[in-house]
Amino acid sequence: MIFHFLERLASMADDLSINERILFVIQPKFLEGSARVSFESAKTTDNGFAGPVNDWPSAVNFFLKRSATMKTSRKHKMRSKL
Repeated sequence: MIFHFLERLASMADDLSINERILFVIQPKFLEGSARVSFESAKTTDNGFAGPVNDWPSAVNFFLKRSATMKTSRKHKMRSKL
């Protein structure tokens, strides 16, 4: 699902000639719920400085890592129920 989201977002940006910097700024508008909250919190640290997500490539890495972490935690939950 995350690959589909990123592919569609990048494709839309290419079609509309939107550069990566602008895409990074508008990206949260395409998110909902916990995805939006965690993305926004990764953009800044607790003291208000820039966080680990500060450009388009780091945003893509953030989403891929988040997706992988979610899949791993789901597998562990399923195994613990067995």
